Amino acid sequence: PKCDSFETNKKILEEEIKLIKPKTIISLGNESANALKKISGINSSELEVLHKGIKYLFMPHISRTVTQNILTISNLFISMGKLKNNIKMIEIGEQIKINKLKLFE
Repeated sequence: PKCDSFETNKKILEEEIKLIKPKTIISLGNESANALKKISGINSSELEVLHKGIKYLFMPHISRTVTQNILTISNLFISMGKLKNNIKMIEIGEQIKINKLKLFE
């Protein structure tokens, strides 16, 4: 029989969620975020999504290449702030987004 990895992974994730009953699910990096969104049926580009009673937090992966992108750094602060429930970190991330053009004047 043919093995459909998407359906297999979707079923495993669904069973894990039923068993563990998480309040928050965190993904690290675009590949895991895209896979999790596809498997869970989430259609959003937001960093934080409430879906079926679970908070999903899509954090950027921290690598040298990634951190060269100002928007990614902003999203890193915002997502870490949401993870730690730290409004100051969220505000820093939002300010980086607002002022990104001024950073290199």
